[in-house]
Formats: sequence, structure tokens, C-alpha cells
Amino acid sequence: MKRTKLRLHNPGSDKEKDFLLTMMDEGYLLTGKHFVFYNFTKAEDNQHHDLILEYSDQKTPDIDSGNLSDYGIISSFQKKLWLTKYFISYSYAKNKKDINEIKISDDSIQMELKYVKRYIKNFITLINWVLVITVIIWGLLAARQYISDMKISPEKASETAVNTCAIYLYPVLAIFLFSWKYIWSKFFKRKHALQDITGDYSGNWQPTLLVTIKNPSTVPDMHDFAYLGTWTRLTHKENENTYYYNLKSNYSITDIIEDLSTMLNTDKDNIKIIDNFGLAPIGWLGSFF
Repeated sequence: MKRTKLRLHNPGSDKEKDFLLTMMDEGYLLTGKHFVFYNFTKAEDNQHHDLILEYSDQKTPDIDSGNLSDYGIISSFQKKLWLTKYFISYSYAKNKKDINEIKISDDSIQMELKYVKRYIKNFITLINWVLVITVIIWGLLAARQYISDMKISPEKASETAVNTCAIYLYPVLAIFLFSWKYIWSKFFKRKHALQDITGDYSGNWQPTLLVTIKNPSTVPDMHDFAYLGTWTRLTHKENENTYYYNLKSNYSITDIIEDLSTMLNTDKDNIKIIDNFGLAPIGWLGSFF
């Protein structure tokens, strides 16, 4: 028996997982997906199954051919993810437990994080281009309307042209704001959750700090402080025994000074930190990206 369900879920999202788990509990396995249409087939046995979600950056031939029985897979298909080069595969395997489960490997979680980051980047690029093109078109329409109105009422030509074209601009701005709300609620939060799981915060925005260390007891080895962020040595003034570094970090200035002072055995007054915004503590902006 086959069934088709209409659902608007982002691939691999918690809502989609809950939906697929509910269908598994009813004995239906996903066999295909086309945009918002999910195709299911009634399982031939009454056993419980594992739904295995896997992300990859290339198409897997074995999944397309269905030649996965040697791995205990009874049903599988792969779907390309929109706006990216990544793929998601939905595979079913029999399990010996008395419940249906969804499993995602650690490697696949890392790949999912890469997919989410790429999707966010490409989606933002897309909506920005749409906005730019729309503003250009709006400007051309306004100019055309202005030229037309100049022949009729020169004193009101500018006002009339802008008011007439505004009706085209407002819906586009509304769509733009809605798109940002969508990407924030659906993907930025998902990215942060995946980063918390993997501990991989690479690619996040980090402020750059200028760190000066005066009269340390030993020559600073910044490898010992790699956990604070990314260090770049600028210079060393021998006559003042002062070291200068750039540091990309989301730690607060207070915490950085505390750690440097303790491990380098130098007074806190000998450590000066200046950030790009003159704010302390810093790092608040990086939490959003």
C-alpha cells in the first residue's frame, strides 16, 4: 500500500524527523520525496526499523541502485539539497528493538553542519541579489514614471512617480524581511545547535583584539593559549620587552587578561587589550553568526 503526504519540512529538520518517525510507527517507510510531497510504502514485515539519515557532499551510486542489502538496508534513496552541493539519504534497516528509531552518525552530523553553513551563505546571497535587482528595477520604473509625469504635471512629477512605484517595492521588502526571519528561525538556530553538539565553531565571526604583553617572565608561547582563539604575532620591542599580538577571540577581555597574567606570571597591569569597538567584555556579536 502506498501513501502520499503533503508536508512543508526542511530536509533533516526536527519536524521532518518527527513526521517520519510517526509514519514509521504506522508501518510506512519513505520511498521518495518531491518538493513537499512525501511518498511512503507499507512495510512488508511487522518488524521495527531504524531510519538512518546521512549527509554527504557527493552522490552515492549504491543508494541509487538499491544495492545495499549486504549492509542490512531494506530501502534507501538519496535527495539533493536545494541551493547546495550536498545530498541527504534516507535509509531503513531492521532493528531488534521494540521501537522505531532515527539514527545519525557523528560524521554525518559534521557534514550536516557544513550543509547548513553553506545553505545559510547561499540563501543570504540569493535574497541580497534579489533585493539589489528589485531596487534597480524599481529605480528604472520610477525614472520612467517621472519622465511621463513631467509632461503632465512637472511640479508633482517626483512625488507621483515615487508613490506609484512604491506599490511594487513594499511587497518585495516584505518578502525580504520574511526570508530573513525564515533563515534565522530555521537555519541559524539549527547551526548553533549542531555547533554545540560537535564543538566546531569555525567560521563564526570573531572580533580582532590588539594584545600587548609587557615584561613577561618568559617568552610567550601562544600555542599554550590557542584555546583563547587565533593568535598572530605582530612585533617585539626589545628595549621595552613588550610583545604585540592580534587575537581573534570570543572570550571577554577580563578572562583573557586573567589567563595571560596567571600563566605568564606577570602583573595584570602589564597586559593591555584593545578591541575594534572599544567594548569590554566583547564577543556579544559573534554569538549571532
